Amino acid sequence: MMTQVNLEEVKALFTPLSESRLIELWPRLHAGDCEPLPQTPQLTAAWLLFHNGDFQRCAEVANALPDGQSLRLKALATYAHYLETDSDQKVALFKEIASISEQIVKNDPSQFNAYYQIAYNLGRYGQFISVTKALAEGIAGKIQTALTACLRLAPEHADAHTAQGTYAAEIIGKLGKLAAKLTYAVSADEAIEHYRKAVKLAPFSISAKTEYADGIIALHGKKQLKQAVAMYQEAVANPPADALEALDYYIAQRELAEA
Repeated sequence: MMTQVNLEEVKALFTPLSESRLIELWPRLHAGDCEPLPQTPQLTAAWLLFHNGDFQRCAEVANALPDGQSLRLKALATYAHYLETDSDQKVALFKEIASISEQIVKNDPSQFNAYYQIAYNLGRYGQFISVTKALAEGIAGKIQTALTACLRLAPEHADAHTAQGTYAAEIIGKLGKLAAKLTYAVSADEAIEHYRKAVKLAPFSISAKTEYADGIIALHGKKQLKQAVAMYQEAVANPPADALEALDYYIAQRELAEA
């Protein structure tokens, strides 16, 4: 169950970024998605809206920019996952973002973050539907294809490695290790390898560590609960630097409190 987010409490967890501070922190904040530093003042200003937590306004501004579509997708997906409270609307947003992303890569196959957004949003969508429906819609295959394309174009995309680990862990958690291996060619070792690579590539990423912890539970159940809790504790060891880190920090703290 997704933690209900109080945005005002989240915003209290970090200091709003200035443009100069955003540029300084860019390598840390974008170790996950490998986004290049923006080359125009307009795109920089739009990214500043994102990092300071104004996701809906960010999506609107980014949509009007010729170089803003990757940002638009990320802002919409972040809003949908963390802040949209209506389940039907959340699911509709995930499907819409995935569809927009599919059109983008059809027009320009070099857009690695659009491939990532296909996988991310289909994965989130899949969490709201039955296994039977997911199988009928070929969700797993579409996610794997998109992640493979993303990592081929951007091998150090930490978020895609996290998603690849979660993809494998969730399939194993639902089908069991043998069926997952035979049907989808995934293994627990593969999942852990991707999680570890993500944490190495993006050591400040809270989501890389919390997804890793959740993956441990999916793969091993309560037998490795202590290891999962330790990973959550590591995730909140450093204060968040922007709104997205603050969202993950906020949720991780509450998950820890309930552990």
